[in-house]
Amino acid sequence: QKKDPHYKKLKEDTVWTFNRLNEYINTYVAPVRRLQRNWVTRQLLPEMHRISTHVFSAVKDKLACRVGFFEIYGMDFMIDSSL
Repeated sequence: QKKDPHYKKLKEDTVWTFNRLNEYINTYVAPVRRLQRNWVTRQLLPEMHRISTHVFSAVKDKLACRVGFFEIYGMDFMIDSSL
């Protein structure tokens, strides 16, 4: 990705903040799908938080706990046309 000759020009379009996603959904998706305004912050983010909490709670006893050692875990969420 970074080796692509257009990367610097398109970098800002490859990663969006939640605010940018919210603006996009408000402008282009919400009117068509009849979603409430700020659907991202009112529904999507709380649901992502709920899912993340559930996943990490399910595996917490399997994670090793060692003094002076930590790991950072991430999750990817995909949003399709059915939201």
